[in-house]
Amino acid sequence: MRYLISILLIVYGLSLKAQPFALDSTFSPFFDITVNHVPNANITHIIELNGDQVMLTGDFDVGSFSDVLLINSRGIRINSFAPGPRDGGYLFWYNDSIIGVVGTGNLNFIDTNGNVELLQYRDAFRKTVRCPSFFTPYVFSNGSLLVSNSFGTSPNSCRIIVPPDTFPHRYMIKVDSIGTWDSSFAGIANEVVQEFIKYDSNRILLSGFHNRFTHFNSQRVNGLCRIYQDGQLDSSFSSPFQDNSIGYVSAVYLEQDGKIVLGGEMNIVGYPNALRLVRLNSNGSLDTGFYFNSQLTNPEFPTGVISSIIGASDGGYIISGSFDSIQGVSKNHLAKLDSNGIIEPQFFTTIGPDSSTSPFFDTPGVRVTRSNSGDLYVYGDFRYWDGQPSQPIVRLTDFSVGIKKFEQSKKTIRVYPNPSKDGVIMFSNSDNILETRVYDISGKLQLLYSSVSTIQLPEAKGLYLLQITFRDGSVETHKVIRQ
Repeated sequence: MRYLISILLIVYGLSLKAQPFALDSTFSPFFDITVNHVPNANITHIIELNGDQVMLTGDFDVGSFSDVLLINSRGIRINSFAPGPRDGGYLFWYNDSIIGVVGTGNLNFIDTNGNVELLQYRDAFRKTVRCPSFFTPYVFSNGSLLVSNSFGTSPNSCRIIVPPDTFPHRYMIKVDSIGTWDSSFAGIANEVVQEFIKYDSNRILLSGFHNRFTHFNSQRVNGLCRIYQDGQLDSSFSSPFQDNSIGYVSAVYLEQDGKIVLGGEMNIVGYPNALRLVRLNSNGSLDTGFYFNSQLTNPEFPTGVISSIIGASDGGYIISGSFDSIQGVSKNHLAKLDSNGIIEPQFFTTIGPDSSTSPFFDTPGVRVTRSNSGDLYVYGDFRYWDGQPSQPIVRLTDFSVGIKKFEQSKKTIRVYPNPSKDGVIMFSNSDNILETRVYDISGKLQLLYSSVSTIQLPEAKGLYLLQITFRDGSVETHKVIRQ
């Protein structure tokens, strides 16, 4: 790993001192999970409140702490915060002042001081959704919720109760603003929906296991569909996943132009191997301009998993999860990609969170989210950062500033097409090019060209680094992909 990173840094003309962010030493959580070394202790989810407060949830297993805690921007506990629910997994804003806490088969509501709220709503909800799944619901503007409802062990289990009546089980239920079943919602799923993502003001993206959540309103969707808020299927969107394929979506990021970036294990129609990271057009088709052959590895499991995707200030992406390499480059659970999905090795060059073991999308692994100020919170189930004992949450500062510095140092020539299907790469403004060296991802020189405007990449598909030297002695480096 050190050999590979050293070569990449030489090729890019960087050093470890150029790491485009800083570990924020002013952030020091008051709890100490590392003392007990509890195997399942982790931080599952966090959200920021107004001001400088952070609410977090997880399995702390430290002292008498609740599974929901409130800290300030320095990591100090807010003692006025009431003891939250003991069963906390994921947090969501129900409205401007109330937060929903999703636990194992449970849902609670608290205010920003930790006080339990909406007890009547909660009690009505528990009758309506008797077997709620451990997934974050979709919140309508009027306070209604769209939730998953799993199925029990008997034919009559998990039925909908609206006293004095009882109705058949449904895998997806809309609960109105007082906690009872909204039977006017037209959507019917044939299996549990695991993600409800707001697509725009009137549409919702749904995802689930590809071979289980196969139909919505009797139409085949293969684990992914888009619906309107009234439950009608959006026919302008078609799932790209193969029929009866085993797969899932573990992370979703929506672009402003309507494109959708997905992480997971996805068997796309027309592609024989499962893909780990893809970008879809707004109609659900595969965006072939995005590098979708991102292979992830994990030494303890058959493959790596992406847990979260967020956008970067330069139009690229930051991904996190359980992996130790992506696109052949060693990266410990965190990586930066450009706007075409190609790895940018100059980011996250140190060890980082080096003890995450969770390979599954519904357990912590390593997650990343952006703070209100633009910093990054990295959290999950790790115990070390850069080889030193660490709580499973850190804050990284100056990341956007670091990206901007790299953007300002970008070069003047254009390299295209990228990715290239036939291996042919062309250069714009090529008159002053003296030579072009082609390196593979291990740093080994593959080809050397002199004073050319077009080159041919090696036959092997994958990521290559071009080192272009100009007649004035200046050097540029570009990443290219052969598909």
